[in-house]
Amino acid sequence: MAYKLLVGGYTQGGLRVVTFDPSNNKLDLQSTGIPVGPDPSWIVQHPRDSSLILATSEVEDGKLHVIRLKDGEELSGEVLTSVSSGGTYPAHLLVLDDSIVTGNYMGGSILDIPYSLGPVSVKDHGSEKAQGVHIQFSGTGPNPDRQESSHPHEVYLHGNELLIPDLGADKTWRLVKGDSGWEIKGAIEYPAGSGPRHVLIHDGILYTVLELSNEIALHKFVALPETPSPIAVLSTFASGSPADPSMLAAEILLSPDKRFIYVSNRNDPSPEGDTLAVYTVHSDKQECKLVNEIRTGVKHARGMKFSKDGTYLAVAGSHTGSLKIFKVVEGSSNGEVTAVASVEGLEKPTAVVWL
Repeated sequence: MAYKLLVGGYTQGGLRVVTFDPSNNKLDLQSTGIPVGPDPSWIVQHPRDSSLILATSEVEDGKLHVIRLKDGEELSGEVLTSVSSGGTYPAHLLVLDDSIVTGNYMGGSILDIPYSLGPVSVKDHGSEKAQGVHIQFSGTGPNPDRQESSHPHEVYLHGNELLIPDLGADKTWRLVKGDSGWEIKGAIEYPAGSGPRHVLIHDGILYTVLELSNEIALHKFVALPETPSPIAVLSTFASGSPADPSMLAAEILLSPDKRFIYVSNRNDPSPEGDTLAVYTVHSDKQECKLVNEIRTGVKHARGMKFSKDGTYLAVAGSHTGSLKIFKVVEGSSNGEVTAVASVEGLEKPTAVVWL
């Protein structure tokens, strides 16, 4: 069975379609892209309608696009609607039951936008401001180039809470929905200048990628009004923090078998490309620790995603314009994956969806 993947990035060429055939480990890049707005740097498949793709245009006049995929000799798509993200340079979005939440990186805000599936309808914050709930964050950090203001980098749902890692404020904001919409009810603090980027929660443990310090922070997560307690802060490199300040941690994933945490690093000067840091999950029986570093062969490994069946891992190299497929080594004691295919010719890829 061949797999199809969609790739977004910093491009004017739309979403690119890639086909992966595991019978011969071949990756093919479809000649035509799926037109969408500029710089669709974050893309997701709708959790209840697999024919819908949602994408952010990470530009000054931020946009959210809803695309309907169309099967044929070549996969195509149609933009059903495009609405304002409610801010500038949206870098993330989350699909909820009846709304879409966009995170505006440069705008320091999120927007909760009502929508419905049939027929697809998304309320435009630009023309119907009462239809979207806008939350503004504030805060700065000691890094003058990256932390001059609030920079929400992800929107993550856990239980009844929205978690918003804020790279600029060294916090993850905690929001709960009230009568008038989402409300800030607390925040998790991180070391000054560390720059929280992405989070995940597994088995009661909050894992946070700290982009600027190349670390992951672990907390014992508890519901509001309690405060999560810190467990550890670990480097994303076996040798400790890198000497080169341009090296930045990026994505975090839980392995399909839920035994390992994967974190991508960017801008490694090695000719072998960036690394993936692999950790054991934290539990009462074992501490989280770095157990593997995997060379990817790509540069600026920002986006990565496991296939839905858990067999493969796709890693996008923005600076190499490439997508690489790794096969998960079943039963591995250190989360090993092996490279099986790659393709170049993509323009600054940053996000991947397995269809």
